[in-house]
Amino acid sequence: MDNLSIPADSPGGPDSTEQRIFDAAHDVFVQKGLDGAKMQEIADRAGINKALLHYYYRSKEKLYETVARAVINRAFPVIRKMLESDDPLELKISRFIDFYIDLVSGNPFLPLLSSRKCTNTRTAFSKPYFPGNCRSLKYFSSK
Repeated sequence: MDNLSIPADSPGGPDSTEQRIFDAAHDVFVQKGLDGAKMQEIADRAGINKALLHYYYRSKEKLYETVARAVINRAFPVIRKMLESDDPLELKISRFIDFYIDLVSGNPFLPLLSSRKCTNTRTAFSKPYFPGNCRSLKYFSSK
């Protein structure tokens, strides 16, 4: 899951301001999560001022959602391909576990976002990834 980039519908290339913001935000969210991250630190790491950061992303939550969505959008096709393969079930499970561990260790903020968004309310972010009422996640998050 290396070389994450801003969503395809965003303007700019690999050296764009938006990509620098995205990369800086990913690093800060990995290290500190949503609650510990500060917009000033993200701006400093991106080499821009805080006003410009807010021009691109009005809130920390919106930036967090953009970064998490990019990670998830890269992960789901890999998972789908893995699960739809003709490999034996035991091999699918083993590969999925390895992939998930790599995904979470590289993006430790991700599981918290997913379960929090899903269990509190079905937002526009959670609907594509957690269809229905998310009862299974509510069960696990309440323990």
